[in-house]
Amino acid sequence: MNVVALPSKFHNLDRLKTEVSVPPCLCLGEKELSLLFCNFNAISDAAGKILCRIALTSGAFLADDLRELRNLTEALAPADDARRKLVDLLSLCFGEDGSAGAFAVRSANTIEDSSSRSFAGLYETFLDIRGSADMLDAIRAVWLSAYSRTVITERIHAGLLDDSNPMNVIIQRMVPATHAGVAFSRNPVTGADTILVEIVSGRGDSLVSGQRAGDRYAIDRGRPDGCTVADQADHKIILDAVLPLLRRVEQQLGPVDIEWAWDGQTVWLLQARPITSIDRIEASSEPMLVVVDLYGQDGAVLEQMRPLPDFISYFRDKRMRIAEFARRHHLGVATALVLKLNRGGIELSAFSSEVVGAFGSDEVILDFSASFRQIILPRDGLADELRMLMSDPLRLHTIVVRDFIRGDVGIITHVADMQDAVVGEWSSDGLLAINRGTAETRVFRLAGPGDEDDDLPQVAVGQLYDATLAAHREIGPVQIEWVMSGSCVYPLDFSVLSAQSMFAGAVEGTAISRGYAFAPTLVLDDDRDLEILSIAPSVSLTDIPDASEMGPVLARLLARIGSYPVAPIVVCRRPLAALAPLLPLVSGFVFERAAVLSHLSILIREKGLPAAQAPELYAYARAKNSLLIDIGDSIVISSPGEGAADLGHVPVNSSETDGDEHAYA
Repeated sequence: MNVVALPSKFHNLDRLKTEVSVPPCLCLGEKELSLLFCNFNAISDAAGKILCRIALTSGAFLADDLRELRNLTEALAPADDARRKLVDLLSLCFGEDGSAGAFAVRSANTIEDSSSRSFAGLYETFLDIRGSADMLDAIRAVWLSAYSRTVITERIHAGLLDDSNPMNVIIQRMVPATHAGVAFSRNPVTGADTILVEIVSGRGDSLVSGQRAGDRYAIDRGRPDGCTVADQADHKIILDAVLPLLRRVEQQLGPVDIEWAWDGQTVWLLQARPITSIDRIEASSEPMLVVVDLYGQDGAVLEQMRPLPDFISYFRDKRMRIAEFARRHHLGVATALVLKLNRGGIELSAFSSEVVGAFGSDEVILDFSASFRQIILPRDGLADELRMLMSDPLRLHTIVVRDFIRGDVGIITHVADMQDAVVGEWSSDGLLAINRGTAETRVFRLAGPGDEDDDLPQVAVGQLYDATLAAHREIGPVQIEWVMSGSCVYPLDFSVLSAQSMFAGAVEGTAISRGYAFAPTLVLDDDRDLEILSIAPSVSLTDIPDASEMGPVLARLLARIGSYPVAPIVVCRRPLAALAPLLPLVSGFVFERAAVLSHLSILIREKGLPAAQAPELYAYARAKNSLLIDIGDSIVISSPGEGAADLGHVPVNSSETDGDEHAYA
């Protein structure tokens, strides 16, 4: 195995074995695991793609992704000669009869026990394993533990959820321990310069797991040894051996905690990891829960929570304006709470009354961290979700919980052409689907509060018209995003529009954006990963994202675009938000169906790219190698030099067209 790529846990032991007593151990990397399991490479590659998707979507679909991961990894199967190959590997490391005796089988991820994150206790460990059959089962179980919910969520929080951190497995000779324990070179909670040692009789796994309480010794660094603090004679001998071991390890790794075993003569180093909690996280040994209305007027309490995570500051600074606007105009206001709490705070009665009880919807949106956001879950399941996410019971987290108002329809509106008319688009697929480009939508235009729409309640039409004009006066040229539940409308967010991005076309029009282009076509087939990425919170709805940060799906598209001699015209079914990074690299778009007020449609208009939507146009464009698009007062799409296509009932205007040319009034 390449020493540079050694996982921290194994690397720490390997570098210390010349300084202290370390039981012989073997690290199984991807090469060795692929020998033992016949489908290891295929499963590992597929799992890496799922991890990449979880990272790109900020865990918004974590339950589905974990289910897919579990089904995938559970199919890991041993090779026909796996036991023989395992015995050969053991013999190379431990001697001719390497498989004899008892072993510990532990995790060794490349991010585990590093200087920034320990991931302590999250992976499986098996002790006293004997025989190649049981060892093979233990190796498989340890590797699978890398894909548990607990590990995945912790990796999301750490920003380490990518497939460049492979999972390895350590096989280590068991020490016939009379005593074992842990030792810290500094207090891991307070950071005090005090050595802590805990001792139990027998093996130390029950101490590490919290099942047993050991004898604890706090030792001032000024004391030369531990003799004066130990009550039992055998403990004095053990401390005299453990303290020099701890000091030598600390010289190599800095502030450190170790697991050790004493066989009556020698103290053995089993694991060593840097203490990662010092000066890094805020914690409380007492249950803590602070609840603040994100859109409320009591800014003093919220100020005490600063520095706030960036995503909370965004909600407070921007969405508070729309919440205040809604209150002034007697519109619906969705509840949003900022919570500062540890795991003990979930058990306080106030969590049920002040948090769960504050929400009127059956579902809530949880924003747990910048990398784990927009998790929709049942309101009554919030406590259980937080318990699973808080792997450290003392650590304090500042999070946001919001009402998820699913509603009957999602709506987007803005003032048309700076006049007293309102253009809007609605869909029963919901607001998120409109924004992200996956919805079936209807466009409407309101000339006054008395206008009618066959599918929207009249009271909602009046509210939408009056409030959109009021927002234009009070906030500026903005596009308002709404959810309608019954006859009540909730303004949830807004975005500032430029004159170029506004849509004022005919209700039944097929034009999304005016412009001209003549280029080869880039036809995109349906892509589930692209659709998932489009509805992820990591995709910006305010600007064009950097394609290099959006994973392999966009990388493949960029490679295809790079193979064209000129910027192509994209032909696809929907205006998916994840396509936004392509805007500087393409000449135009043809869609089958498109929400004209979706994120991508707005950005297309801002960039001045031509774009149109209609099933017939889409079918026509898919069959062509190149297109000419000219969208002004009419839509002209042609493919010079190719045979004509039958567009059936699609209307053609009265102007003359040459060749295979089609124009829409």
